[in-house]
Amino acid sequence: MRGPKHVVKRGKTPVLAAEQARELLDAIDTSTIAGLRDRAILAVMIYSFARVGAVCSMNVAFRTEATPAYYQLLMGLDKYGECEFDSTANVISYTLPEPVPARSMDDVDKGQLAYYGICAGCHAYNSRMIGPPTQIIQALYMDNPQGIADYAANPEKKRPDYPEMPPQSHLDEETRLAAAEFMLQVKR
Repeated sequence: MRGPKHVVKRGKTPVLAAEQARELLDAIDTSTIAGLRDRAILAVMIYSFARVGAVCSMNVAFRTEATPAYYQLLMGLDKYGECEFDSTANVISYTLPEPVPARSMDDVDKGQLAYYGICAGCHAYNSRMIGPPTQIIQALYMDNPQGIADYAANPEKKRPDYPEMPPQSHLDEETRLAAAEFMLQVKR
């Protein structure tokens, strides 16, 4: 399926007009489960400006009785039926006899994962996004990864042309430091 050919641009990020978004969603065949899924995924991406990776990694607990009817109609969720069973007691389970051991990760892996999974969502390498470019941060904190980690844990508004960074205190100190060290050595 092809998307609309004309896009409205603000800066470098193409933005769909409301009519184009509606045309794209209406073009999806919702007579199949896959079509309903595709429409729901695209609707989430269009209305929340989420990236593909963010939408694909979502873990959503969805309750239809708590959702307004127009959201169900908008995303095509009104076509889902009720589940025919209320217990999984009869479902065959294929669990392993022993738990899978935890994956071991060194600091470089942790830093790279945190940078690309969290930091890169707001900080592009050499262009403005939500936060300042990574190149600017590298110039400001050249040999001071601890300074980046401390700022990420307890940020304060420094520049009027950027929004205040939300605290990254959900990450432990080791992960913040690993992400900062990785950020300082990123090249494009």
